[in-house]
Amino acid sequence: MPTPYGEWPSPVAPEDVAADVRSFASVETDGDHVYWIERRPSEGGRGVVCRAPVDDRDADPTEVTSEELDVRTLVHQYGGGDVLVADGTVLAASMDDQRLYRLPADGSAAGGDAEPTPVTPEPPEPMAHRYADMRLAPDGETVCAVRERHVGPGTDEEPRNELVRFPLSPDPAPETGISDPVVVADGHDFYAAPRPAPGGDRIAYLRWDHPNMPWDGTELVVGAVNETGDIRDERVVAGGADESVVSPKWSPDGVLHAAADPTGWWNLYRFPVASGTEEGERRAGVALPTTSDAEVLREMPAAFGVPMWTLGVSTFAFLGDGRIATLVTEGGDPSLRLLDPETGDLVDPGLPYSSFRPASVRSDGDRVVFAGHRTDAPSAVVAWRPGSAGTGATRLRESTEDALDAAYVSEPESIAFPTGDAVGADDATAYGHYYPPHNPDVEAPADAAPPLLVRVHGGPTSRSEASLSSTVQFWTTRGVGVLTVNYRGSTGYGRAFCESLKGEWGVRDVLDCVNAARYAA
Repeated sequence: MPTPYGEWPSPVAPEDVAADVRSFASVETDGDHVYWIERRPSEGGRGVVCRAPVDDRDADPTEVTSEELDVRTLVHQYGGGDVLVADGTVLAASMDDQRLYRLPADGSAAGGDAEPTPVTPEPPEPMAHRYADMRLAPDGETVCAVRERHVGPGTDEEPRNELVRFPLSPDPAPETGISDPVVVADGHDFYAAPRPAPGGDRIAYLRWDHPNMPWDGTELVVGAVNETGDIRDERVVAGGADESVVSPKWSPDGVLHAAADPTGWWNLYRFPVASGTEEGERRAGVALPTTSDAEVLREMPAAFGVPMWTLGVSTFAFLGDGRIATLVTEGGDPSLRLLDPETGDLVDPGLPYSSFRPASVRSDGDRVVFAGHRTDAPSAVVAWRPGSAGTGATRLRESTEDALDAAYVSEPESIAFPTGDAVGADDATAYGHYYPPHNPDVEAPADAAPPLLVRVHGGPTSRSEASLSSTVQFWTTRGVGVLTVNYRGSTGYGRAFCESLKGEWGVRDVLDCVNAARYAA
């Protein structure tokens, strides 16, 4: 007997939508363990650093941080880059005071009860100095980070951003306590991604200024690092007011890579140093790349980068065999692929993951780790060994232990639909994902169309990606179709599509949502 759309009995209750579902961020590797931050709604959204053996899918994750520590930075307000894991040590930002704390990576005990040790000084006012996006220099002793000051010189009108360095294990003076970090770069409105080179003689970082957002225009800067740790001979090697660079990273052999969009798409570039240059010789062996050195590894209308809404973004990682595991968003749909930087060959291994937010792709050389989202299973922290049998992926931690039975899951389809500057015009295209009504316990009516719920993401430069959502399945199991819209202004479809909303906020985005509903009807 057919049951009217919207009246289907559903296994997804309102309590399931509001359930305690963990989210993941800042996935890292260190030794034979994977580390991540998980945020727990049942604990007020507290950020907890956890770890698990990289190859043991049956091992229970353990907590590294204690119950008293909420790991979260508020740099740029959106945060990101909250934790650094290196050489058996964890460096984490505390939500309570925004200072950085050091603790052993094993938590010293299964319960994560190691006492955190502060490594940054107490600020002049509560939460006045904030830190994020930390990296350990090759000397194993010096940390480079973004600092945001809310009081002090230069902060009368807005907080001051700068790059700083400080020791991982400071020796506090008896009376004055921990020394202030040393400023190594300032003078611009925003900084991100300080990345020391493997040899310790160079550093790369990003900077940008008002009114730009990081997806509008950033500069990738490279400088030489002298014996005292200061930066000299800085030069811009990519980016500008109308070009965005994200996710800079040095390869193991010391070649700088980053995703940049001079073509209108974030493609992956490397910036080698031309050997034997006069300028390189003048710099006593510390040769720096220039803009002319940039080499695109694979030019295509797809995004190898993501909008830098938060700090700590990592969209690719180097494997021991020379390949690069990289995110690629093509047609608005992300995937994790393997790029051969010498031939440009790009292979899709067919991993069953449709979203990788927040972007935190890391590798220990053999395995790639990331936070992955699927359309048919809960989100998870994943360790993947390319070339192994099957997909070679191990799900180390899932977002919930109470997943919806796969038989009831509505799988989405990607759509593209005509839109424009007037209803019915077809001079532009927008995108989305449609989740049809689905419930194996119900016979759908043959003579009716289902109602439609149109969901609109925030932003405007965010985007909707296909994934399993209890909110969406709440409706689809009841006989209601759900359409998530990527209106003009969304990212993942190239710079031109993103910028097509400028000056038309609240006009073209709304029109695209209207036309999405008309198209679905």
